[in-house]
Amino acid sequence: MPSGNLTERAFLENHEVGPLSVLLRDSSIMRRRPARTFATCPVDPAEAACARARKARRRGLWRDEVNALRMACSFREDDATLWTLYAFALQRMGRAVEAVEALRHALWLRERCCDGRRASVTRSLLAAMSSGSRPTVRAA
Repeated sequence: MPSGNLTERAFLENHEVGPLSVLLRDSSIMRRRPARTFATCPVDPAEAACARARKARRRGLWRDEVNALRMACSFREDDATLWTLYAFALQRMGRAVEAVEALRHALWLRERCCDGRRASVTRSLLAAMSSGSRPTVRAA
């Protein structure tokens, strides 16, 4: 491109380059698109933390998974499912004592909500985790 007072558009208008020169002269093509606007809906921070935890688990980043689940549990302190997921993430990292504490908290939440069936499953998972064996969940 030549330097000086000529802009790129003026240079292209003065020099026939080929069939593109017709398209470049059209002012509608040369206009810049308006910036895209994204809807800013309120995002639940617990859901965002759970999504980060799932992504970290898929990648095998257990520490990131534990940190994200800890954050999700702090946002939703009364969600027994999150506490159970947090317990198993801790167990995968080898932090058995903290995993048992998290599973005890999940059991307490289940019993407080009068969720007997899930509380019995959580109780059996807690017993298996406390004994040192790897807990397994049987499909219903």
